[in-house]
Amino acid sequence: MKPQAQKEWGTRVSLDFFLGGAGAGLIGAYLLAALLAGQRRLSLGILITGVVLVIFGALLLASELGRPANAVRSFLNAGTSWMARGAGLNFILVAVVVLLLIVERMGGGGWFDVLAVLAIVAAALVAAYPGLVLYSSRDIGLWRSAWLPLLFFVYSLASGVGLLVMADAWQSLSFGFSLAKVELGLVLAAALLLALYCSGIAGSKAAGVMQGWRQLIQGKLRVAFVTGGVAVGLAVPLFCFGDLTFAAREWAALLATAGTVGVLAGAFLVRYCLLRAACHEPLGFLSKAS
Repeated sequence: MKPQAQKEWGTRVSLDFFLGGAGAGLIGAYLLAALLAGQRRLSLGILITGVVLVIFGALLLASELGRPANAVRSFLNAGTSWMARGAGLNFILVAVVVLLLIVERMGGGGWFDVLAVLAIVAAALVAAYPGLVLYSSRDIGLWRSAWLPLLFFVYSLASGVGLLVMADAWQSLSFGFSLAKVELGLVLAAALLLALYCSGIAGSKAAGVMQGWRQLIQGKLRVAFVTGGVAVGLAVPLFCFGDLTFAAREWAALLATAGTVGVLAGAFLVRYCLLRAACHEPLGFLSKAS
């Protein structure tokens, strides 16, 4: 039997992973930076932006089911539905952020730190969940790499920190430390993890992995993956955030914006390409693997 391309997850799931990851990364990175800087007054705009990204991604995911009734039944079936568990994590994150904003406006004292830490943990779970879901798919070898969950998580964090760098460049957030250096480190980490992931799948003997790899490098996804995911998504941010880190520039806001757009484009395109290139392994391969 030949590997069969998976057709269950496509553009809308890729957008959900991207938007949810960027929103969770923005919320978690901002709250962590605020705690480290000792800030007790939060930016409503930044947190609302993160919440909107998470909610919009979840709505796109729900639209995969066609009718509202189907979405409700799926979300209520948390024991077997990956969609329900992901939606539950999104709901927890949004609820904790809303409570945090209420407590912050009321001067909630010790509850502020508790809720901020809970929100950071929830954001980390939302950011990590898509990669763990893909890794758990036993019949798709392209996703069965231990580097994939970590790669997706770093992309989510880099997306969130990138948005913070852009906000800081246009309107100072006064954290007292360089967000550009943090973002440069995250982009370098993403480049390393992507290289490790690609080296692993390139050397795989699984039929589905080999077919998916050919789609990424030689097939219809080549331009999106190589030009978009690697060149635009990694090379451009490395130049922009490296320039922000090691050389003071008058056009820092433009560099921050260009670098962030590159990170966001790469974060989406890498997810999209890895979803579209994935193939179900032949049953013969699965029986040997077991």
